[in-house]
Amino acid sequence: DEVEAAKNTISCQLAGERLVIRFDTGEARLLMPAGDRVALYQIPAASGVRYSNGSLELRGKGMDLQLVRDGTATPLAGCEPYQLPK
Repeated sequence: DEVEAAKNTISCQLAGERLVIRFDTGEARLLMPAGDRVALYQIPAASGVRYSNGSLELRGKGMDLQLVRDGTATPLAGCEPYQLPK
């Protein structure tokens, strides 16, 4: 159900481009600005959330998230709940 999926989805800005993240049981699915899809799997975190696939990592708390690639963390800006198109 699209409405239910939208409740677990947020939209952020990554280097000025839109990134959509959908959280599901044990994983986060990313729709990258270029249109490719990436699945990250939940790993233990001292606090907040942490997902990784070995080459890409998403971590943070609430809407304060960052994407880590090759050891370099890039903050995600303007994260907010995803709004379904009308």
